Amino acid sequence: MGGVGDVHLEVGGRQVQLTLRDSDEGRLLARLDAVLQRFPLVVKPTDTQAPAAESWCHKHSVAMRQNHKDGRSWWSHKTAEGWCKGK
Repeated sequence: MGGVGDVHLEVGGRQVQLTLRDSDEGRLLARLDAVLQRFPLVVKPTDTQAPAAESWCHKHSVAMRQNHKDGRSWWSHKTAEGWCKGK
């Protein structure tokens, strides 16, 4: 069974809609996950709700994602140059 997935992204400062299609739902979800990793969610802080300091990259003004591996955890986000830990 196949599927279609639409995702709205900000690319180069523009809002775009990307449509993914695949005959296999598992492959579709894997591709969607790869796209979302490439274009992380940009959360713009508001005066009423400031993001938690540890989850916000002040250097790039974007939200970071918490990662876990081998009993460790850290916050990071992907940039064109590679991974940033907000430092």
